[in-house]
Amino acid sequence: MTYTETSIRSLIFTGIGLMLISSQLLMNSETISANSKNQKPSSWQIITTKIFRRKPRQPISRGDLCLISPTNQKAIYSTRPLFLWKGNFKKIAVANLGSNNPFWEYKISEQKSFVSYTGKDKLQPGETYEWHGYIGENPAILAEFNIMDTQQQQVVSDELKKLERQLLAKGANKEIIARYKVEYFIDKELWSNALQEAYAVPNPSPELSQILQDLPDRLCK
Repeated sequence: MTYTETSIRSLIFTGIGLMLISSQLLMNSETISANSKNQKPSSWQIITTKIFRRKPRQPISRGDLCLISPTNQKAIYSTRPLFLWKGNFKKIAVANLGSNNPFWEYKISEQKSFVSYTGKDKLQPGETYEWHGYIGENPAILAEFNIMDTQQQQVVSDELKKLERQLLAKGANKEIIARYKVEYFIDKELWSNALQEAYAVPNPSPELSQILQDLPDRLCK
């Protein structure tokens, strides 16, 4: 084979190679474009969609003040519930139903919208309580909530333990476990507990952090 023939064949093969590379790059570009157009929402986005699609009972509102959770929708599982609100409250407090003498209070010294109950004694199964929001000396707004009875708590506790064991066996991290628990509570329509699980995630991902930051505004619309 002459030098000229060798050069021609080399150019032909080089051209074919470049065509194949260009074709592959085009396919990859089309795939990326299609994926970006058909990008599926994340699991947290799906869960928040469920929350708003199954819209729980409206929070208790008065002007710019809004008590989001817990409210008297359905008995809650936790004996140390999360309190979630929107508004410039000076403090929140918990009292027995119909009482003006709170047995627990939390002073809000910074811009904050949630806190967990930290009383010395757990709240009692089967009991109904009130939580009050203060902007002055007297409560400006209040909401009732009920703790589920011991038998109901045991059923939920057993199901959560089973779910957590299954997830740990698959190597799930804390945020993934929390996400499944949130979905479990949503399916049971235990909204207060679903929110509590989400806000209790340690070192939440940026996506979850943004969702939690936006929730009070969205729920109080």
